[in-house]
Amino acid sequence: MKKKAVVVGSLLWKPFESRFGELLVQMRGHRRFIFEQLVLWHASEEVKERARAAADRKVESVEREDVTLERDLAARERKLKREERDLNSQHRAEVSKCLREVRQEMRCLENDRKGEPKEKKEKKRKEKEGKKSTSFTAAAAQLTLPWTLCRTG
Repeated sequence: MKKKAVVVGSLLWKPFESRFGELLVQMRGHRRFIFEQLVLWHASEEVKERARAAADRKVESVEREDVTLERDLAARERKLKREERDLNSQHRAEVSKCLREVRQEMRCLENDRKGEPKEKKEKKRKEKEGKKSTSFTAAAAQLTLPWTLCRTG
């Protein structure tokens, strides 16, 4: 019991600062260290966040450029399809005209074979020559289909 009284007495009579002063100094040092670490961690996280934001902006920029390119390519594709459709319709018209003229010539040849009088033949031939235009020869020259296709029509 005497020992307890000595310990309690020494605790009561010894001032707090002198007894725990060294421990408080160490605690302040640790506290300062922890705050410095927090500041460094916060700064590094902020730098990482800025880098992420910059990367996101760059990706969005590239995506916008890609979308613009895709839109332009789609417009070009539509234009080319429209031009192709127009060319195809022009070629169909030229081929149809050529086929009509070839059929007319074939009918004339068949009529000639059937034995029409020479006067009628000569008259029809002159009429045909008058009707023939340079557009027929130009259309025939531009015709890309083989002759066999024209004959079967």
